Amino acid sequence: MFKNTKINEVMTRELHGIEPHETVLNAKKRMAEFGIRHLPVRSGGKVVGMISNRDIALLEVFDHIDIKHTIVGKVMTVEPFTVRAEDLLSTVCQEMSRQGLGAAIVVDHLHNALGIFTEHDAIKVLAEMK
Repeated sequence: MFKNTKINEVMTRELHGIEPHETVLNAKKRMAEFGIRHLPVRSGGKVVGMISNRDIALLEVFDHIDIKHTIVGKVMTVEPFTVRAEDLLSTVCQEMSRQGLGAAIVVDHLHNALGIFTEHDAIKVLAEMK
């Protein structure tokens, strides 16, 4: 049923992000505000990284790290998993599964973020199967 489905047909288009110079605390607050677990890090509209709630939880374990003063750009995942809008859903899901990833940022040919595809989006796709 979804064999020829492109990722841009099922991605989340409402994309929240953060700039690399902002604090990890701001990232945590933004995730809580929007009920999300992944934030693309953008500079000048281009994707430069990703920070997740798991990244933040790991940082909070360490007493010597204060997320109020830690900059996102210092702790983000550099070169996060990105895909093109025309990539097939099946290919994206296979790669996310192979790498153990929770999200893929959908970008255009200039590396501008168009949307995000997360585990939650994959579950919604499965729920629509008949």
